Amino acid sequence: MVLEKIFVLDSIERPTAGDIAFLLQTLNISTSELSARDLMSDESHRSYIISDSSSSKSSFSWTPPVRAITDGDIKTIKRHPSKKGKKSTGDDIVLMIAARAGYADIVELLDPTDKNGVTVLMRAAERDDIEAARALIPLQKGRQTLRKININGVWIFRRGTALMRAASCGHAEVVRLLVEREGGMQDSWDWSALMYATYSNKLDCTKLLAEREKDMKTSRVWNGFPPGTTALDIAKRMGYKEIASILSE
Repeated sequence: MVLEKIFVLDSIERPTAGDIAFLLQTLNISTSELSARDLMSDESHRSYIISDSSSSKSSFSWTPPVRAITDGDIKTIKRHPSKKGKKSTGDDIVLMIAARAGYADIVELLDPTDKNGVTVLMRAAERDDIEAARALIPLQKGRQTLRKININGVWIFRRGTALMRAASCGHAEVVRLLVEREGGMQDSWDWSALMYATYSNKLDCTKLLAEREKDMKTSRVWNGFPPGTTALDIAKRMGYKEIASILSE
């Protein structure tokens, strides 16, 4: 499984050096301990240390859910649901293991899509969690919300994307990761990620999105913007001269 994840050409889906170390350590645990499972009466409470590329360390337990993830055992995961409102660093590590292993169903169980259609990738994009976004993009890219959502005072209409959330918040590195996957998509009112970045005055994000989306147009009246509005029109009306200059090129 780890070799399959390492030998991919796509720069987004290919793990970083830290990710590879993380996956190898996870695999080492799973393979070395599998033969000893039946010999140990209390292995679920044994602790391990997982180091990332920055040499930081997190205490990590070989719990039934973790063991199940390394095996792709969704039935066991269902029997050990996460406690609502009580997320820990360990929970985040477990989610990353599942995402990097490509277990979309397990990721969904660990951090479910909500009633508005907001996915864990969208939440990661909004909070600028670059590594989580990197791991989740192969599983959840292109997903769209079911209802409009307010992000930092800006309404993103139904069919909004993770890229739109990142752009509206000004998270340039997440935008960089997502632009090749979700660039060119529009919500139910035909607003694009570039339009949201422009409206929110996020200069770095507009630079990343301009080439792909600057000619896109809205389809409805909203907040005084008529149908056919472009990101440049938004920048001019809002008085964002530097963004307008970029979009005029």
